[in-house]
Amino acid sequence: MEQVGAEYLKKYGEFMMPDRLNKLVEDLENKMFLEGERAAQAHQALETYRKQDVRPMAFAGKQYEADPVKLRAQLDGFYQSKEGPEKLPRTMPEN
Repeated sequence: MEQVGAEYLKKYGEFMMPDRLNKLVEDLENKMFLEGERAAQAHQALETYRKQDVRPMAFAGKQYEADPVKLRAQLDGFYQSKEGPEKLPRTMPEN
């Protein structure tokens, strides 16, 4: 931390108070801008998520129906409404 403070002073001609520097480092850590174990775990979790063939339905039962049959009816209803699109999308094969 002292080295960062010294570099800041050298570059900007101002002394950065240690509490301000600690807050900066904490913010960078929380936003995953710094390398470390926490950032590596988050990166690994993201890679695992991206490699999934089918992703979990994050808002099932909250923003849309959780039950597949009810969800299909809900989605079909969007296309049957006079305010909806004119034609149904190509259907996905059943599992």
